[in-house]
Amino acid sequence: MLKRTLIFSFVVSASLAFGQGDSNTVTVTASQSVNLQPDQVVFGVFQA
Repeated sequence: MLKRTLIFSFVVSASLAFGQGDSNTVTVTASQSVNLQPDQVVFGVFQA
């Protein structure tokens, strides 16, 4: 229980610390999705 409380308080304090920027700042966020095609297949044969 103590561990969860410490983690929760860290997350809340971090969001408060980074949530406020200076008045002369620009924030840019970018993301891109990558669709990869499989290029390798592995087959296994086992004898019981």
